[in-house]
Amino acid sequence: TPPPPPREPAPAPRDEERIRAVLDQYASAYSRLDAAAASAIFPGVDRRALSRAFDGLSSQKVSLGACDVRVASETAIVDCAGTATWTPKIGSGTRTEPRRWQFRLRDVSGGWQIVTAKVR
Repeated sequence: TPPPPPREPAPAPRDEERIRAVLDQYASAYSRLDAAAASAIFPGVDRRALSRAFDGLSSQKVSLGACDVRVASETAIVDCAGTATWTPKIGSGTRTEPRRWQFRLRDVSGGWQIVTAKVR
């Protein structure tokens, strides 16, 4: 019998684990309203604008939920479906809404960083 056709190599679990750790840090930073922590893993974020947005909230909880991680060499695309819960300092109470995130990450010197994050 002929050998089976070659399969696409699966991403190294280590990469996926490291990417998920970065996404956990993202969710944690946004949940703590910590713009400095967010910019540490997402250097391209507008830290000043993010700080202003966080200043308008008394609390926030970001849950990325289920994430699909696709790694290709030194880049990754991650799609997540979760929720965001927030309470503004002024206005109506706490709100929770479903959110979808698409992240693009790059492996920079052995450490993954978020290049872009789109939320809808």
